[in-house]
Amino acid sequence: MVQIEAPQLPRAGPWEQKQVSRMELKQLPCPPCQVPVPVTCLGAHETANWPCHKAIPSSCCRPCGQPLACANHTCTKPCHVVAGPGIKGKGCQFCEEACGKERPEGCTHPCPRGKCHPGSCPPCTKFIKHSCHCGLYPQFLRCNELTNSSASSQPDIKDQLLSCKDRCPKLIACGHRCWLNCHPGVCGSQSDCTSTVKTSCPCKRIKKTVACNSSSSLKIECDETCRRKKEKEMEVLSEKERVRREEEARVNELEVEQFQRKFEKQRKHDKRRRYDQPAPRQQHPIYVKVLVALVPIVGLLSVLWWTNY
Repeated sequence: MVQIEAPQLPRAGPWEQKQVSRMELKQLPCPPCQVPVPVTCLGAHETANWPCHKAIPSSCCRPCGQPLACANHTCTKPCHVVAGPGIKGKGCQFCEEACGKERPEGCTHPCPRGKCHPGSCPPCTKFIKHSCHCGLYPQFLRCNELTNSSASSQPDIKDQLLSCKDRCPKLIACGHRCWLNCHPGVCGSQSDCTSTVKTSCPCKRIKKTVACNSSSSLKIECDETCRRKKEKEMEVLSEKERVRREEEARVNELEVEQFQRKFEKQRKHDKRRRYDQPAPRQQHPIYVKVLVALVPIVGLLSVLWWTNY
């Protein structure tokens, strides 16, 4: 409110009353307040002193930077109103990126939740096809079981998962099948092989069934019965050999007799045919035939020669 004094005007005449001064109150606008006041932007990024008449929160145009609901990224919208210090991220954008967290070692599958999320990823439950140690049967295991066994400090857990629990089909040095269940690495040694083998004495009469690991140290000798049996077999073989030789000699003699009879018969037949046929003409040598043919020619040439002379 301002008090204003009215102006004094001169009287026009005596008939005019003398003007009395009076005061008038008027309300005028206040000038802008220039007192500096701290003002914080809408996103609470910075606080600056502004004149009082301009102290209105506004956007500083910086990226918001408030953590999103995924707790992995921040809001990239320009500075905007945030709904209080205890409700960060309200009014910010929604994270639409895929989960980019590092997968466990050995897992090649994407995160089961797909989009970006807070906290750790859930375990991967996809099945993976692996061959067992012996390579006969495929094993279908969940990915998280295999990765957990790889990260474990006990390697036997992974070996048990990849085992088909069947007997190892590989052969060891002695030629028998490995007695261990499906396993990695080399098989057992022959000294631990418990497969049964048959061993016998040199003549094969005395036979025993023993374990493979003790067969190399066990040696069976022939007894008196074996020796008598061997002598008897030798006698039988000698008798068979004698009979074979006699039979062979008899067959040879029979063949010789048949050949002689056939030869005598052939010789008599040739003798009879030689007497029945006439004697063949004597054949002259070739030079005699040539001389006989040249005699007329020489005579003819002689006659012609005497005739001319």
